[in-house]
Amino acid sequence: MHFARHDQRRRTVMKVIALDRPGSLSEIGSAMHACDGHQADARVATFGERAQDYFYMTDCEQRPFSDAGAQQQLLLRALIIAALA
Repeated sequence: MHFARHDQRRRTVMKVIALDRPGSLSEIGSAMHACDGHQADARVATFGERAQDYFYMTDCEQRPFSDAGAQQQLLLRALIIAALA
């Protein structure tokens, strides 16, 4: 999992690469919601058993996560890793 700021879209991009399994997108969405992250757009792809997904997210005020949002990103990462384990 990797986070990057996409200034042109005014979003934070979360890239998730994991084994594909039923319910993983739902678990990622639940984790985003738990961290007050909002999904603005997504690019979802599956290559065999591997899922490679990009989520364009904002904070609760429709802005990219700032440095203060780093704590939210860490919490989100922990929730997603736990959900996908």
